[in-house]
Amino acid sequence: MQKVLFSALLQLADDHLVLGHRLSEWCGHAPMLEEDLALPNIALDLIGQARSLYTSVSYTHLTLPTTPYV
Repeated sequence: MQKVLFSALLQLADDHLVLGHRLSEWCGHAPMLEEDLALPNIALDLIGQARSLYTSVSYTHLTLPTTPYV
């Protein structure tokens, strides 16, 4: 069960990180001013969520049995 949780958290964190970076590429290129200000903030939120999820993954990894993760 912990390996499934570890894998799911890691995949979710990776998704948030990639989406945050891709969304930040729109900074300065959005068609309207409000969108141009909102997109980087959403990207920062996603990157912050990824950081939090990676922290959770590290705690989950520390509580796993000593057998290697495959």
